[in-house]
Amino acid sequence: SSCSIYGDGGAAPLTEPGLVSAWRTLRVVDCARCHGKDHDGWEAPSIVEYARSQTRERFASAVLDGDPGRGMPGYRSNPLVTERIDDLYRYFDARARGAIAAGDRAPLD
Repeated sequence: SSCSIYGDGGAAPLTEPGLVSAWRTLRVVDCARCHGKDHDGWEAPSIVEYARSQTRERFASAVLDGDPGRGMPGYRSNPLVTERIDDLYRYFDARARGAIAAGDRAPLD
């Protein structure tokens, strides 16, 4: 039997354009510096778990407005983030469901 490297769902590699754009945005904005290499939590909580437990609206509010009291900046003034907020939520929702594995990487072309 073969083993899927894309998690339990056997999902396709990270190639869907909106999700690739979200993955690249995460690298540029560098969410990993606080949320950990795979955004599973480090100095700041797991974005993957947050997306699992929150609606798209609450997720968007947290990212765009931040939580200054806890050190989370808001990204409402960053067009790279605001223009991709739906894809960012879809990316983390897919991570939470196992459709995208933590180690999956988008093409860097």
